[in-house]
Amino acid sequence: MARFTIPTEQIGKNCMLKPGQKGIYVGGGFGEIQSTYTINKQGWNSTVDFDLPTDSQKIRVALIGDSYVAGMHVDVENSIGRQLDRLTHHKTITHEYGRDGANIEDFNTIYTSFVKGKYDYVFVLLRGNNFNASSPSFMNCSCVDESNSSSPKGMIRYIYSHSAVLSYLNINQFLTENMQSMMRNVGSKFSGDVFAVADDEVGGNEAQKDPNLKKVEGEVNRIKWVFGPEVIVLYDGKLLNLHDADRAYPVDRNVFVEVKHKKDEVLDYGFDIHWNMNGRRDCAKTMFGVIN
Repeated sequence: MARFTIPTEQIGKNCMLKPGQKGIYVGGGFGEIQSTYTINKQGWNSTVDFDLPTDSQKIRVALIGDSYVAGMHVDVENSIGRQLDRLTHHKTITHEYGRDGANIEDFNTIYTSFVKGKYDYVFVLLRGNNFNASSPSFMNCSCVDESNSSSPKGMIRYIYSHSAVLSYLNINQFLTENMQSMMRNVGSKFSGDVFAVADDEVGGNEAQKDPNLKKVEGEVNRIKWVFGPEVIVLYDGKLLNLHDADRAYPVDRNVFVEVKHKKDEVLDYGFDIHWNMNGRRDCAKTMFGVIN
């Protein structure tokens, strides 16, 4: 159960998780999260393969997102999709297109390549920091050979995958995104490329402020939004502040549905901000409410 990076494999144009793997994911600042994972034949963390059912009685559901959807922080059987399927007594078949570190560019490609026109319901779980990257993280990307420590990327990946501290900083302090932002700004003019934290407009309620929702003056218009009007956007008010985001997202095109939680409910792991089973259950219940 030592901390390690799950091997990847090039599948078409995309760098996917290597199909057929099963094991225990170890995460959190001190390795306190230990959950089972299963990589299906398409390279996603799921106990079901993403073959569309021929049974017309099944409701086909797609959920697109990042690590909150990938489900590595809970046992694979308790992911958002599996909980939704249990809520509907398996009248639905849910495919979770989630990956740690995925961003809006990945979401766009997933939607156009795998999802558009093939499902009865399409959900996208959005967080503010999904918009911090200007290039995809694994879709339309070549896999980095982690065994090649002679290359800078290989060496950095090796050090990161074996360091609990760096993993913690990446998850909770968004180390990778901040470094990407810094590197993009090298040699550029500050007026057009520097990230600025958006102001909060929700009555001074600090609990609703999203410290990770960052904007780039002059770059907002370059954000690609390819989702059709059938896509339902899920969001948590603590992870995506629509009052700050309305200039960046075409909120008038898609239905936005907030994932509600019980008051004082423990939703994460403390040191690790990812949803635990409770948070994912609330998301599944929200999707269930939309479908019903």
